Amino acid sequence: MTYSEENPGNNLDKDKPEEPTRAGSTNVKNDPFVVGIGASAGGLQALQLFFEHTPPDSVAYVVVQHLAPESQNVLSSILKRQSVLLIADIQDSMPIEENRVYIMPAGKHVIIRDNVLYLTDRQTEINTLRSIDLFFKSLATDKGKKAIGVILSGTGNDGAEGVTAIKKAGGLVVVQDPETAKFDGMPRNAIQKGHANFVLPPELMPEEIFNYVKVAPLSEEISESIKSQNNETIEQILGMVHDRTGLDFHNYKRPTIIRRLSRRMAVTNQYNLVDYLDYLQLHLEEVETISREFLIGVTKFFRDEDAFEVIEHSVIPDLIDEIENSGQLRIWVAGCSTGEEAYSLAILVREYLENTKKDIEVKVFASDIDRNSLEFAGKGLYPYSSLHEVSEQRILKYFVKEEGKYRVCQQIRKMVIFAPHNIISDPPFSKINLVSCRNMLIYLNPLLQKKVMAKFHYALQKSGYLFLGSSESVGDMKNFVEINKKWKIFRNTEQAMPLGLENFSVGLTRKDYNPDNQKFIREVSHNLALTNHIAEALNETLLEELGYAAVYVDENFNVMHGAGNYNHYLTLPDRALTMNLLKMVPADLALNLGTLLRKAVRDKEKITITNVQVRHHDVMRRLNLVIKPYLEDRRLLQKFILVLFSEEVSESIGIKDPEKHWYEQQNESRVSDLELELQHTKEDLQAVVEELETSNEELQSTNEELLSSNEELQSTNEELQSLNEELHTINAEHQYKIKLLMELDDDLNNYFRSTNISQIFVDRKLEIRKYTPSATQQINLIESDIGRSIYQISNNLIYNNLIEDIREVIVRPTPIEKEVQDKVGTWYLMRVMPYITQDGRIDGAIIIFIDINEIKSLQLLHSGILNSSVNLIQAFKSIRNQAGQIVDFEWSLLNAPAQEFLKCSEFQLLSRRIRQEFPDFLQPDLFNKLVQVVETEQTLKTEVNQEYEGKTYWFYVVAVKLNDGLVLTFNDITDRKLAEEELETNRYFVRQIAETSPDLIYVFDLATQQEIYVNRSIAEALGYSPEEFNHNPEFILLQLAHPDDVPRLKDFLQKPSISEDSPIQELMYRVNDAKGQYCWFRDRFTVFKYAPTGEPLQIMSVAQDVTGEVTTQEKLKHEKEFSESLLNNSIDGIVAFDMDARITAWNTVMEEYNGLPREEVLGKSIFELFPEYRINDEGKAIQKALEGEKTILHDHPYGLRQGYYETITIPLFDNEGKVMGGFSIIHDITERKRLEDERINTKLNQQKEILNVILETQESERKRISEALHNGLGQLLYATKLKLSDMHPDKKEDKELQTGIDTLLNDAIRETRQLSFELMPSILRDFGLAAAIQEICKRVNSTKIQLQCEVLGLPDRLDEILETAIFRICQELLNNILKHSQATEASIQILNQKTKIVLRVEDNGIGFDPEQVDITGLGLSSIRNRLQLIDGTLDIDSEPGKGSLFTIKFNKTKLK
Repeated sequence: MTYSEENPGNNLDKDKPEEPTRAGSTNVKNDPFVVGIGASAGGLQALQLFFEHTPPDSVAYVVVQHLAPESQNVLSSILKRQSVLLIADIQDSMPIEENRVYIMPAGKHVIIRDNVLYLTDRQTEINTLRSIDLFFKSLATDKGKKAIGVILSGTGNDGAEGVTAIKKAGGLVVVQDPETAKFDGMPRNAIQKGHANFVLPPELMPEEIFNYVKVAPLSEEISESIKSQNNETIEQILGMVHDRTGLDFHNYKRPTIIRRLSRRMAVTNQYNLVDYLDYLQLHLEEVETISREFLIGVTKFFRDEDAFEVIEHSVIPDLIDEIENSGQLRIWVAGCSTGEEAYSLAILVREYLENTKKDIEVKVFASDIDRNSLEFAGKGLYPYSSLHEVSEQRILKYFVKEEGKYRVCQQIRKMVIFAPHNIISDPPFSKINLVSCRNMLIYLNPLLQKKVMAKFHYALQKSGYLFLGSSESVGDMKNFVEINKKWKIFRNTEQAMPLGLENFSVGLTRKDYNPDNQKFIREVSHNLALTNHIAEALNETLLEELGYAAVYVDENFNVMHGAGNYNHYLTLPDRALTMNLLKMVPADLALNLGTLLRKAVRDKEKITITNVQVRHHDVMRRLNLVIKPYLEDRRLLQKFILVLFSEEVSESIGIKDPEKHWYEQQNESRVSDLELELQHTKEDLQAVVEELETSNEELQSTNEELLSSNEELQSTNEELQSLNEELHTINAEHQYKIKLLMELDDDLNNYFRSTNISQIFVDRKLEIRKYTPSATQQINLIESDIGRSIYQISNNLIYNNLIEDIREVIVRPTPIEKEVQDKVGTWYLMRVMPYITQDGRIDGAIIIFIDINEIKSLQLLHSGILNSSVNLIQAFKSIRNQAGQIVDFEWSLLNAPAQEFLKCSEFQLLSRRIRQEFPDFLQPDLFNKLVQVVETEQTLKTEVNQEYEGKTYWFYVVAVKLNDGLVLTFNDITDRKLAEEELETNRYFVRQIAETSPDLIYVFDLATQQEIYVNRSIAEALGYSPEEFNHNPEFILLQLAHPDDVPRLKDFLQKPSISEDSPIQELMYRVNDAKGQYCWFRDRFTVFKYAPTGEPLQIMSVAQDVTGEVTTQEKLKHEKEFSESLLNNSIDGIVAFDMDARITAWNTVMEEYNGLPREEVLGKSIFELFPEYRINDEGKAIQKALEGEKTILHDHPYGLRQGYYETITIPLFDNEGKVMGGFSIIHDITERKRLEDERINTKLNQQKEILNVILETQESERKRISEALHNGLGQLLYATKLKLSDMHPDKKEDKELQTGIDTLLNDAIRETRQLSFELMPSILRDFGLAAAIQEICKRVNSTKIQLQCEVLGLPDRLDEILETAIFRICQELLNNILKHSQATEASIQILNQKTKIVLRVEDNGIGFDPEQVDITGLGLSSIRNRLQLIDGTLDIDSEPGKGSLFTIKFNKTKLK
């Protein structure tokens, strides 16, 4: 499957052709799609690949390639050999036609207008070639959505603007993948525009163009038709595929079905579903094709390498570690296609088993419904291109190279079992440890996916793994846990449940498929009906005109159909009506016809017979018969046999004797009656015979029982007699064989004694049977060694693997042949062959040594001479035609350099023809010269320029005749030729550079002290004409030099201090120009020419006018001095830095702050000098400055220095507004900070004093009110109570009133005491804080809330202010708990720590959110005021529903 099938929405943009293109329609003829192809350097190879894969698809192609005007365009001749399309060079005003390729001529531009190509001359002054942009823009304007732009290999950016125009016009843009392009400039520039629909290798581009032109419009049209109409036609097509192939695609996702249907419709030129359905009826083989198209098979070895790493390191170890030795690991690869994934898993399992030394049985079940894919997978033979994802180590270990391909080794192949299996309809495998089904579920609808997942769950063992595609999931199944989310690896967590019948299909499969079971019936379309009527009319006309009659019969010879004048040959029977052909032909013909029909059915071949004589009344007819069976053609809906009748001229039978003729007629009538009577008699006789046979069978059964005993006795007797005869025969044969063996032994002994070939015969135990006398030269044998093992006998060979070779031949009966050498230097051809018995059994080996010393010596000498040469030496044999003319040369020898140059071994090229293998290697002119060498025997010596594999070579060729051929020597002189050309070019180039260079260049002769060459720039720089310089007898620069500089310049020109250590010397001096002003010159001198002794003869100088540079340096020097003075006199620390945070400025204040002198920090990174800057605020400020943001840090310490500082960090910008660095100013604000702190502390102390006065006033007032309540109102109420108790009313009403008043007085007294306690508890004043807190707890405890109180480590008494503050805070917090918290439990804890007193008040109430509740309403404002007075802190920990905790801390030191 291609990328478009897996991600159909990601390839093409929404821009589509307006109308579907239909082959043969006027729309295509007048307005076809046009593909513009732009290419430059390296484009030839890309164009070849492109057109090798381009089909005739009703599209026109225009190739625009960068060529110089003088170049010859050979592209047409090259593409004609690669493409099936017509190739044409563009002529001016040429109209375009479909299925043609148009090549732009060299030196021209091409545009398109109204489907006509126009040429224009390319302007020579244009520096950059824009041919592709020019054509693409005209293509976009003329064709719009029917414009397709293709960018191939090339340099520059031509075509980038053109593809933008095509994209904006709605067309398609395809760009070559830069990784595959020889030059990637044009593809990369086109891709950067962002308009490429596809980035592909050239060989894949035609398929996407075909999809865009034909498939995509068809898919859109079919989808729209399905939306607007019902999808009955698709259902009928799928039903026809089901009936024909047994494969049910009804539950496949419709977009996938539509894309595949559209592709086949485009290939078969059908443009609606009804026409395609008719096409399927007429071409039943297309049903098989579309079914294979539906089977989307995409797989490769280790697909998604990261996913297989998870399988390798996590899944497989987990599965195998759980299996005991001799156990079984079962893996199921569902939808295995061609088997790569199954083999990948098998390799991973094998590697783990080898690493862990574990021995278990492994079965990988690989299943698919495509039998062709399974057959391919079962062979396990793959091309090298399929192994890109396989490491070289695995290829060497698990694959065997066979005929250019790679076969899976037997060890892995045995682990994999390929089986046809329909996951939808067939039962699943069971007890599986790992199920792999990748990228198959995405093509199934959700219902079918659910059924398949149920089968996978049934197949898996508990804790088994499921491996799906990256776009697939287990759906809503709860019995899988996700192991790896990215690569969709799941683990089964539940035991498999039985599958219901709903999970199995009852439709046809390939196993129960019968081609005769045709259920598809529909009325054909008008066009198809018309076609059928035309065909029938044509058949009737041909049969009538040729005098033939056609009869179609079934396998029982019953007539199914007839055509032509069949009544002339067939008649219905007079009595029993039957449609059997043999009953409807004349009796004379029936016997022959029946025999021929049965023979045709048996042999499945056509039978033709002529001149069959048939008597009809008084005429003798001569008939011709043709019988052809159609019983195995799957394209036909029904089996039949065709019988064709034709008749030659009939002959009349003359009546010489009428009376005799009458008797003959009477006899014929009588004969007919007798035949009828005979038939009845035969039938009666048959009945009697059947009865007799029944009786006879009963008698035979009895007779057989009686005879069985007799037969057993007779057989025993016969066996004894035969055994005796066999013994006599065997004895005679043994005597004869003994004689033959003796003769054969004599022959062998004489052969061994007479031959010079060394031969040794050993058995399977390597024991010597026989040997020839000459074998003692290689093996130290004596007569008594027969029967001994050859392993125990020494030999004279410089070869140590003789025994291993013998054993290998015995185990693997394949002969071994090697060249070996003995210890005296003699070469032998050693051949080890299996010793094969007559019954084909290997019973040992034969070792043969043949002396090849002379041949080997010549061979080594010959090879040494050839391969020691650096030239390409080749020997050729002439190939002549029938006329004796040489048409080619055939290799007979190549040396090593020639093999290396041609990149082929001698074995590959021997007996191959050079013009067939390398058609461009020998130019026609050179080939003709070589023919003349053979014919005239004249030696050829010449230099040739040769193009080979895209590179130009120069060779010095020497050709000498050898027999009927020649020896050809190529001496590579490419480097010499290139050097010569480069030298000449450089001479011209250097002079042009010198004349056009703005530098001042001159060459000075040291001997004559005169300039040899002065370029015109020197004169122009000084304001003189070149003539004044060139015709001056004295060196002009010495005349114009400043008087102070003349001595230095003269000394240098007389004795230049140039050496190998200092090859370039520099000198600066002043020169007076034509205006009388002095200019600064900087001369750089080097030796231009040496004497043979190594002394310099001439020097060359390249001078520059550096007056401006000298002036600028002076200015920079002054500015630098001013900047340094400014920095060093600043009272603030200043540091500047560049974009890498390296320090560029560091003033004296910074030296004082950091203790680092300027010399140690300049050029170093701030973050390296001060690592803390990587995390602190100063470092962040520097980072922000480098991003263009200003930062000010207030009141912060600087390093380890005491005090406070303010740092301002500002970015520095260049002239273009880009950040070029930044600087920081560090200002010491310690004194200012001290003054501010004093002012703030003074203000705070004043506020505390005011607050203290307020609180003291409050406490005094509370104390007064408390005493008034206790001593005044409290005593008054108590006295009233006493008075009331003295009253003794008589009436019941008065007593009740007295009781009520008493109760009220008690409540008032209690409330008064409580209020007095809360205002100022006397216990706090008298006994201290601990007793007061305990009293509070006693008073608060009730049935509604339980209060605990704990005071730890508190001294007897504290400061009065502190005790009062703590008591009031506890009092306020308890009031809040009672009023608002709804708590049932609360606690107060006071801890006396070393430096602090800690108060904790906690409850289990409803709690609150401190950030959302206004805490001032909870009485906490007064608590904060008291804490502010005594420098305490308050922390609130509370959440809704979780109670509250108040923690208050008082610092003892501050209280002092």
